[in-house]
Amino acid sequence: MFMELFHQKSTYIIKIHKFCKHRRRSKSHVHHSSSHIIPIPEPPCNSEEFFDVSQCLYYDATWNSMISSEDMDGDPIEPPPVEEKNRGRNEKDNDNEGGNEIDRLAEKFIASCHEKFRLEKQESYRRSYPLLNSIQNPLFEAVNSEGNQRDKGNGLIPRIQDSLFFCSFVSAIFIPIVFLHAFSTSKWKLWQELVGSIALGQESPTLITNSSTTMTRFLAVADLLLAAIAASSCPGHVTTDVANAGKYVTMPQLCTNLIFKSGATTLGDLTKAAIEDSLEKAEEVGKTTASTMAAPTAGEILKRNLGVCKDAFESAVVNLQETKQKKGEAISKGKAHTEVTDAISAALVSVGSANPGVVSLVADATGILKKLMSNSLSVAVEFQVKNGAS
Repeated sequence: MFMELFHQKSTYIIKIHKFCKHRRRSKSHVHHSSSHIIPIPEPPCNSEEFFDVSQCLYYDATWNSMISSEDMDGDPIEPPPVEEKNRGRNEKDNDNEGGNEIDRLAEKFIASCHEKFRLEKQESYRRSYPLLNSIQNPLFEAVNSEGNQRDKGNGLIPRIQDSLFFCSFVSAIFIPIVFLHAFSTSKWKLWQELVGSIALGQESPTLITNSSTTMTRFLAVADLLLAAIAASSCPGHVTTDVANAGKYVTMPQLCTNLIFKSGATTLGDLTKAAIEDSLEKAEEVGKTTASTMAAPTAGEILKRNLGVCKDAFESAVVNLQETKQKKGEAISKGKAHTEVTDAISAALVSVGSANPGVVSLVADATGILKKLMSNSLSVAVEFQVKNGAS
């Protein structure tokens, strides 16, 4: 009886020891059931190439095991709560995860900076685009604004006001210069004598005549200069059709220069001036090609190549001369002809077949000629569309 009671007591004590041991172990370590634990033979490497913590739900470093992703198809398993001691210990041990978080934040910050820079660049382009257009095409902006004012019936008054303001500004600068020049020349003695005679109450007709003659000459020169400046400040009226035709050509700057040089006020005059300008340039390029071929340093291959270019330039000159002679009068009268565009197109094809090389005088002149002829064709087509083909 005693032995049986002792055996039961010892068994009870063993159970209590096992329970306490199991309780201490459960407090210090957190783990899952064995059905969701896969043993790993070696500790995982810190490198992401061998082990990625983000690919598993939970990893227990004590048991050297992790939950498989294949077992997560069923009911999701919530990770157990972790005590404050283990949480602080894990934060100290997982320095690599902290570094990855810092790297992600840095990449996010850099990406946001790049996005802000891209948006600021787009905004700056959007703001500077109208300014660049106004700088590149000052003539067309002025013509459009002038056309709007003319449509309102107030186009002449601002023009006269600008001219008068400019003349008054120039006169305010020029007249003091004239007097300074008069005082700095040999006429200074005459001015002294004039002032002395006036102070003494004496009259000097000769002195007064010479002084008045000198001043008359200076004032006449000043008037001529002011008239020339006023005339240059008021150029010929450019219509909206001419300005719009100059906008959409191959080289707008060349067309703008042609408008100022020729003084064309209508689309027909601009077309005729463009054809004449292309003809002059074609003749000039032909002469340059002939002089290059006649040079003693030119080889046979160069002469053969330039000979083909010379024939192309001569063909272009013939087409442009025909256009100028036969269609020039009709263009000036405002009648459109399809033959004009056909002849310019043929001349452009002839020049386009020329290949004088990359770097030479003929190559540079050929490039300019192609641009001029392309502008001529664009203006002629615009004129033909405005007036109708006949």
